[in-house]
Amino acid sequence: MQLYIVRHGTTDWNQAHKIQGAVDIPLNAEGMQQAQNIARRLTDIPLARVFSSPLMRAYQTAQAIAAPHGLCVEKQDALSELGFGRWEGDNFRHIAQTEPDLYHTFRHHPEQMVMPGGQSLAGRLAQSVQFVQQMLWPLEHACEHVAIISHAYGIRLLMAALFEAPLTLTTRFFFPNTSLTIVKLKAHQASLWLLGDDHHNQQSNGGGHAR
Repeated sequence: MQLYIVRHGTTDWNQAHKIQGAVDIPLNAEGMQQAQNIARRLTDIPLARVFSSPLMRAYQTAQAIAAPHGLCVEKQDALSELGFGRWEGDNFRHIAQTEPDLYHTFRHHPEQMVMPGGQSLAGRLAQSVQFVQQMLWPLEHACEHVAIISHAYGIRLLMAALFEAPLTLTTRFFFPNTSLTIVKLKAHQASLWLLGDDHHNQQSNGGGHAR
């Protein structure tokens, strides 16, 4: 089974470099175009299921991907963005200056980090592990192609769950808006085929086949 993991399209808060977290921000015009771009890129992939974060920016992206396949989007709380608590609406550069100790823990010891007024990364990782074990592995032989639409930290946590990787490693990954990551699941092992590719947004024709 192949997973086509997609980060949501751009929002006004993305463009303003604001931390969104659990705040339910919709796609802006650029984000809607990006969603169409990635949808075209995946048009020829015979998707069987489309899972999405319930947050609007991810769900709108997922709807664009699901529509050409006649599929309904299946919302999964485990794919939501990390709840950043009182950091939401701020930006990381400012936080690094005003709360350097807490920011250091967040960047270098994420397994110990509880977001101020928000979620712990370890707790959210446990949700991602449960999603992989209960939703993805049972589909290994039932579905050949599955799309998953999430968020920057939602995808990092999912990657940690899929590869049993430490959080310190996955926080170094970068996922541009509507970037595509492809992971193959076989015999209860995950292999990485593509990471964070967004060339479909760089092409005037909006992309083509997944690769």
